[in-house]
Amino acid sequence: MNNKIWLSAAVMTLIVGGSLGLTHSASADPAGSSSYVETEQMMNYDEQDEAEQTELRKQAKITKDQSVSIAKKKVAGKVQEVMLEIEDGTVVYNVIIEDKHSQMMEVKVDANTGQVIEVEQSDNDMETVEDME
Repeated sequence: MNNKIWLSAAVMTLIVGGSLGLTHSASADPAGSSSYVETEQMMNYDEQDEAEQTELRKQAKITKDQSVSIAKKKVAGKVQEVMLEIEDGTVVYNVIIEDKHSQMMEVKVDANTGQVIEVEQSDNDMETVEDME
């Protein structure tokens, strides 16, 4: 329980700290370019995300590779993304797999027990190269 509280506090500190840093950098140069602010926001998000992922990896008892193996037993296809998250107080690997019908399926694997919690069609809107052009 203390780990969950500590993790929540750490994530909130990162979010608030990152937001304050962005506000300061944007107001320091009122005529500055928006691309600088966007780059700064992306860097803060990436740092915040990596810090959260590192903390969650410490709590997980199975590895990312193990979660992928477990997920692929439920949904055959190409793995597109694997992220650790907390859902309903449980650390889970969300494994996004593109199945043979080109549908994105999300397999939620308990990061402590390795049990599959849920399999569903993903609402994860992944961008393709064509979408970015």
